[in-house]
Amino acid sequence: MTPFIELRRICWSADGQPEARPLSDLKSSLTEYFAKGHRSDRIDLQRVEADGVTIAGFWKVHEYAPRTADNNAFHLTIVNATTLVTQLAVAHGLLTLGRSFRESTVLQADFQIRCRYPVKQQESLEVRLELVSATPKRLKKDPHATATLFRWKFSIAGGAFMGETAIVVVEQPGVMSRI
Repeated sequence: MTPFIELRRICWSADGQPEARPLSDLKSSLTEYFAKGHRSDRIDLQRVEADGVTIAGFWKVHEYAPRTADNNAFHLTIVNATTLVTQLAVAHGLLTLGRSFRESTVLQADFQIRCRYPVKQQESLEVRLELVSATPKRLKKDPHATATLFRWKFSIAGGAFMGETAIVVVEQPGVMSRI
């Protein structure tokens, strides 16, 4: 087993701060998201099915950024998986309350994901959320604002990725500017 390297406090900076090493010193340790900047895939929503408890979105990957120099094949990243799940959660929460995005403030409260195996599917990529609870809440910093905490279990591509997510829908726009 390789021994751990003892790390002392070190700073790396792109803007030449005093006593900081250049970010280029980390090149061999940085993923492409850090080294080349975050690159988004073009994944479009094709269909949504919803009832009172579940919502499922079916997505199509139109374009994607290559993941590594040695493997240009598509695989769904955690960044994109989080986005797909969160977008469906927001839609389901607002639909359940009969609200629109303009009438509300939506806050991400929790997100947990387990990746069991890579998602390589590019057509009809299914993201399914099952509502676990919807609980009325009051915000600690703005007790007059009414809100609902929604919790879902989700799966992507038939269980390749699984997890839980929660959002808070505050039934007033602009609440964040007052907190």
